[in-house]
Amino acid sequence: SFANLLDVDPGFDPDRIVSFHLSLPAARYPEAADVDGFWDRLGDELRAVPGVEAVGLNASRPPNNLNDHNNFALAIRR
Repeated sequence: SFANLLDVDPGFDPDRIVSFHLSLPAARYPEAADVDGFWDRLGDELRAVPGVEAVGLNASRPPNNLNDHNNFALAIRR
């Protein structure tokens, strides 16, 4: 149940962590280089904030998209 999930050790210390989601508008960031530049600048600006010890950027926050998976097939020779 959800109540039981609250007692699960996530494997990291969640104290003093800030997490947020951003969606970039494709009209303003049409190319991959534009998107990459935004994330680079954001990381630099966040690192410059007094008291910030570390910054990490990721495509998803754990535990998120628990149903995501990658399929693969094995070629077996007989």
